[in-house]
Amino acid sequence: MKKDKRIFVLFCGAKDSEGHSWCPDCVAAEKPVEETVKSSLPSNGVFIEFSVDSQLRLTNIPTLIEWGTTKRLTEGQLLDPEMIKILFEED
Repeated sequence: MKKDKRIFVLFCGAKDSEGHSWCPDCVAAEKPVEETVKSSLPSNGVFIEFSVDSQLRLTNIPTLIEWGTTKRLTEGQLLDPEMIKILFEED
């Protein structure tokens, strides 16, 4: 039986023309998230990065969610590859 796709969305500060984000927490989380997505994203997982500008009102960025669930990691949690792997695990 084919499993349904799991969608993970990362909300991060938009980057300028030189590739620099206005959000220092997003810059810090970029490498741990990128490396963990490459090594641990579930085979049925889809990863989407959504850039936001500083005018958009979000409570926390960076934020990584699994769409359609209450699973969410924010800010400093995204510096820990183990926490990201746990988000990717199925219940």
